[in-house]
Amino acid sequence: MTKGHSRDAIYEELRERVAASVPASAADSRDVEWTSASRALGFARSSSGAIEVFLVGEPLQASRPGVAKHLEHHEWATVDGEGLSANRLLLPNEPHFDRVAAFICAELQLNNVDDSVPGAFSRSEEIIDLALTGASVDADALLGLCGELLFLDALTRADPEGASQILMQSWAGHRRSSRDLQLGSIGVEVKTTTRAASVHHIQGPYQVELGNPVGGVQETGLFLLSVGLVWLPNDQPMGFTLHKIVSNLISTLSAGDREEFLSRVSGYAGSTGRRYEHDSPEIAPEFRRPFTTSFVRLYDMTDSRIRVPRSDVLAGMDLVPESVNYQIRLPLQVNGSLNPITGLAEAAGHSLSMWA
Repeated sequence: MTKGHSRDAIYEELRERVAASVPASAADSRDVEWTSASRALGFARSSSGAIEVFLVGEPLQASRPGVAKHLEHHEWATVDGEGLSANRLLLPNEPHFDRVAAFICAELQLNNVDDSVPGAFSRSEEIIDLALTGASVDADALLGLCGELLFLDALTRADPEGASQILMQSWAGHRRSSRDLQLGSIGVEVKTTTRAASVHHIQGPYQVELGNPVGGVQETGLFLLSVGLVWLPNDQPMGFTLHKIVSNLISTLSAGDREEFLSRVSGYAGSTGRRYEHDSPEIAPEFRRPFTTSFVRLYDMTDSRIRVPRSDVLAGMDLVPESVNYQIRLPLQVNGSLNPITGLAEAAGHSLSMWA
């Protein structure tokens, strides 16, 4: 361990440095900030905003698949024309991974990366793997929250008078429930992804078939809202942020409902590793990271042309249907312009018209 420096102090210093780093000016260039005295370890932000960790030296061999898939080795050219052999740990371009990069650099420093890059990497690999796995779970939770709140915002903009009922009675995604929203007899599942296609994880057939409503109503319709989300650089003035969306939503609520709604958002966001404190003077960076949508598609899941595993198919097998998890890839077009409905405002308007 580095003498005279605590783990927390090293991490906090690196976290601030990573947060302050700016994207590279071009896709094929990097401004590496070195974190060790020998310049064996450093980090840089790509032109798209993702953080990368650099370990100088010969190729490293990762023993854990979760680390290996993020690691690559290249020969780099410095600005003065000299060659640099280095390993690069590429992290996903999502808010949580800024903290992960700082944590990884801190661990490598504490494991004496200046003395031996391979040795420090070997001693740190297990905890790096755990950090990457945990951050991926955090990222999924944050994606889900952003997608649901984005749709709630669209619904309340389309129906300002019904905002309180939508937010306080219809939204069930903040807790364990069979539907993210129950608009009367219409169920809506919101699925958010950073992929370029509508590829989503389904937790069980109940999410894609009628008959599993919230509140015991007779369910007559079921939609899956597929949202493609793209994280933007921190300094991007355009786009949505979770904090801005919440601010808009609570402006429609009474004081009592405002407090309860913020409690629900905070409870949901707590699964991301940090609780969301709306009125805090220091909102965590992941809740202020701007994003935009690459697509919004509202699929009518009662359409027989959508072929996904349902309970009636699974019932003849030696398994419990509710225990089956799987991924689906929904097509761009199921039934002309009728399915899916495309566009955030259009999806909100159609859902509300079905509710009415």
